[in-house]
Amino acid sequence: MRHIAALLLLAVSLSPVAFSAVTPDDGNKLLDSCKDYPRASQLTAEVDRVKVMYCVGYVGGFTDGLIVSKGLMKDKSGPPNVCAPEQGVQHGQAVLVVLKWLNEHPNLLHQDAPLLITLALEEGFPCK
Repeated sequence: MRHIAALLLLAVSLSPVAFSAVTPDDGNKLLDSCKDYPRASQLTAEVDRVKVMYCVGYVGGFTDGLIVSKGLMKDKSGPPNVCAPEQGVQHGQAVLVVLKWLNEHPNLLHQDAPLLITLALEEGFPCK
């Protein structure tokens, strides 16, 4: 019976409704999801920890996809103009770059999250 209750709790916690509060579709939600990343080890509220984990997964996955797609492009000089260092980009590093950029550009937070992540990474990891 405990296993069934645990599985039910897990299923509910992973439902789209549970993640709808943290899904960053614009810069405001992305900033809200990522703002606590620098102090993630000190967070006690489950909602805050879920937001930070989602932020790292979202920004990290987006960054990986962007870098891989850039590597597969025939014309590497075209957009997006993101060039990762040889050792790659750690997900935490990408989050810090995006978080810094979002805080420096509050006038753009209404824009789509993928666009803002791309702009932040272009500035943080420009092609030379």
